[in-house]
Amino acid sequence: MLVNCPFLAPSLRRGLARWHCYEADPYADHDAVEAGVFEAGAWSAEQVRARRAAGLGVCEVIALERGMDRFSEMRVLQWPHWALKLLYAPVGVMFGKFTPSDRRTDRFGRPVTPPPVALLAVRPALATLDPILLPSAPRLRRAIATSVDDGREVFAAVPGARDAAHAWPVVRAWSDQKRADP
Repeated sequence: MLVNCPFLAPSLRRGLARWHCYEADPYADHDAVEAGVFEAGAWSAEQVRARRAAGLGVCEVIALERGMDRFSEMRVLQWPHWALKLLYAPVGVMFGKFTPSDRRTDRFGRPVTPPPVALLAVRPALATLDPILLPSAPRLRRAIATSVDDGREVFAAVPGARDAAHAWPVVRAWSDQKRADP
């Protein structure tokens, strides 16, 4: 991953990258695992917001525990990743999702080495560079390009959502509506 992410090596050297493991309850259903991934992502985003002053390289990485065989890692990450991007782009927080089944290239056309486990990466957005990473999401491109972290409560944007621990069904429906309007 160090080859494909120019920010990770300096972040690791400076001690600004933190890694977490998300372990799904072995008896949980798909919706419960999505809710857990969403909550972990929101917690990580708030950590990034709080630590942003430490400088370029602050990041939180959530590794989904390997025991999630019965869940499609891509499916479990899909909705939480989308909803988190919608919520946190206006305050300048960027999310990336990476799974062992990924087959993609970086912005220089080099193959991206897939991680051994599914990852959700969270870091401060770079207003001049990150919009390039969102070619099919004009609303998110604009939100990142004009983002300002003014301390707002991101869940205020979603009617009926109180906080990450209680918001998933409401945020999931809200993000589904937003998907139709990129």
